Amino acid sequence: MSGMIGLDFETYGAVDLPTHGLARYVGDKSFMPLIGSVTDPNENWYRTRFDFVANPKAAARDLRDLIGTRYIVAHNAPFEHAVLDWLGLDYPVNRFIDSAVVALAAGAGPRLEAAAPQLLNHAKMEEGKHLIKIFSVPGKYQEESGNRMFDERVISDHVAEWVQFGEYCDLDSELGLRIVDEWLYTLTPQERDYMAVTHKMNRTGWPVDIPLVEEMQRRYLENIQVAEAEFRARHDAHDLNLNSLPQLTKWCADRGIRSSSFDKKKVESLLRRIQKKALTMSTEDPKFQDYCDVIDLLKTKQIIGGSSLKKLQVILDTSVADGWRPGGHRLMGQYQHCGAGQTLRTTGRSVQMQNLKRLGEEVADMSELEDEDSEWDNDMLAANLRQCFVAREKGGRLIVGDFSSVESRGLAWLAGAKWKLDAYRAGLDMYKVLATKIFGGQYDDVTKPQRQTGKVGELACGYGAGPGAVKYFAAGMGVELEEAEAGKLVSDWRAANPEIETFWYTLNDMLHRVVSMPSVVETYQLPDGFVLSLSTTDSPASLQALHKGARTLEVFVRDGRNNIVMKRYFHGIYLKGRDVLYHKPSERKTGDLWRKGYTNPKTKQWQDYKLYGGKLAGILTQSFCRELFMQSLLEVYKFCRATGGQVQLVGQFHDEIVLDWMPGANSLRATKAELERLMSDPGQAASFPLAADIKDDYRYTK
Repeated sequence: MSGMIGLDFETYGAVDLPTHGLARYVGDKSFMPLIGSVTDPNENWYRTRFDFVANPKAAARDLRDLIGTRYIVAHNAPFEHAVLDWLGLDYPVNRFIDSAVVALAAGAGPRLEAAAPQLLNHAKMEEGKHLIKIFSVPGKYQEESGNRMFDERVISDHVAEWVQFGEYCDLDSELGLRIVDEWLYTLTPQERDYMAVTHKMNRTGWPVDIPLVEEMQRRYLENIQVAEAEFRARHDAHDLNLNSLPQLTKWCADRGIRSSSFDKKKVESLLRRIQKKALTMSTEDPKFQDYCDVIDLLKTKQIIGGSSLKKLQVILDTSVADGWRPGGHRLMGQYQHCGAGQTLRTTGRSVQMQNLKRLGEEVADMSELEDEDSEWDNDMLAANLRQCFVAREKGGRLIVGDFSSVESRGLAWLAGAKWKLDAYRAGLDMYKVLATKIFGGQYDDVTKPQRQTGKVGELACGYGAGPGAVKYFAAGMGVELEEAEAGKLVSDWRAANPEIETFWYTLNDMLHRVVSMPSVVETYQLPDGFVLSLSTTDSPASLQALHKGARTLEVFVRDGRNNIVMKRYFHGIYLKGRDVLYHKPSERKTGDLWRKGYTNPKTKQWQDYKLYGGKLAGILTQSFCRELFMQSLLEVYKFCRATGGQVQLVGQFHDEIVLDWMPGANSLRATKAELERLMSDPGQAASFPLAADIKDDYRYTK
């Protein structure tokens, strides 16, 4: 393939990369590249190896000359980009093609040890882990010398392994390039631009108020100690291990409550159920005190569990100084482009920013944390964790643009539900509109409980969910439904949304036809000249070996000019009775490369991965909305770049863009207006009622 080279580095560093992240790893004084390898496809896939230990300056110069003006292909390209920066070799983000992103777009796993055998039928060297332990992390040589820096004695003492380490690096550079060579077609033309935007955003990072994080961490740990000590004293439970599932299960069972799990969702659900039961009991009932004891345990578990607040330590471990103001820090490398395999939405890394709890209606004043006498329990700390992220200057603002109900609008647009689209264009509250369709009456007369029913229905029922799934979803929203109530809500919602139900059935019929007849291509006309097509092709060889005859489902959307604007792939698809089943890529290092199913965590029963009309509607909706979002994100990035750094793109979620604005030529008002304009433009999907809500604050108060 002309115009590209494959690149891989093997490095040494005393900082633990998984714990502290790429920026801190490369920024540590102990860091150094050891070996680099370039694969050149123009020379019959010739590999050139560079030894940075023996002659680092010459190796860097020769590497620069070999790369020239070509694109750089690397697996998890941000790592290679950071090493090149360290070497003084400056390349813009659009010069990189991440083979991990290509693998994800192609329907494989993101890790090279999974993607290479899945897509190329070629494995990485199994000795890699052993070699990394010898050369890439501190060991006996550092212990003997009391020095964290790389010790060249390790090479002279392991000559054969050093040669093998070079071969390991060579192979990785070739495998990444071969993935791109064979599978780059799975990316749409615009996807490479989107990949570059995510790469740049990762290098910009989120500004963080580290003193605030440290104070929240101190209070969080103190609250845990107090809560645990008080619980043990109240119940004489000094030997109870509050992290032991068997011990907690027995402790609750002794008090008449059975539970097989004490994870966050289970604790919340169990607590609601027991509290509801306790309210109906007499205080004289012998079981009443047992129930109160279990309630106390569950509340204590919520305090000491604090999964959200565990992110505080991750922030402290991974943030780096950036010089934007004295004591300033940033959190970098938080996103994996195309990380969600089926929809290609961007996923989170490290702190998992997308999982931060949303703020309540009343935003706390974080300056109160400076007062030692102010009381902040862990719920309050968790509810305000987002406020650790700030604008880079005191006079600056974080501007947040949020797509409004984009999935609901997207499903209505795909299904041609004109009444719903008209309601959105009129600025109506969709939950109230649905309530009028379910309960009758006038829009202005909808009660709060009726609106809540409309909300649960709209959020839970759009992709063909049945009563059981809706009941479970509603519980996650804090709404308890009986099975019959959930069933009625499903029926009512479907009756109010006949176009969407028809869309499910149409997709299901198309799906069955293309899977049962390999040569068939099914098309469906979408609004504004867009066309959906379903077809099948041969699955990768690694999957054919596992399931002979399995096909790959190709899901494409073309615009009115016949350009492909969306591609999605489902590998190993086949018919089993009346069901369409498929495989997902495994990220396991041993065992099958592809998985046919999973153990349902609720039922503990094995389930095949199934694809049907409702599920396909959900993937299509999320995927198309993702394309609109990335289209907006690219335009927002171009706007930010044009400001010369006054406005920076620092973060994104499925439907949210976050900018860091500081005073300058572009006023706050004008910047917000431009963000709203860019996030409200659906491009060629002209009839899509895209809308965005724009807010700003010094802290991240979304």
